[in-house]
Amino acid sequence: QLWPVTVEGKPSTLVWRGDMISAASLGSLHGVERLGSESVMMKNIAKAVTLFRRDSGGR
Repeated sequence: QLWPVTVEGKPSTLVWRGDMISAASLGSLHGVERLGSESVMMKNIAKAVTLFRRDSGGR
């Protein structure tokens, strides 16, 4: 969702993103497997944010 806001007197946009994950196998992961899975998810989210910022002309 994109919300118009004012930051330090300047019009800006607040970007609200929610990620939901549903997979039966994630609940059974432990230790290194769980850390690896979390790392992959974080990288995917970071990549999506980077692409969004690039496409929208953001900093």
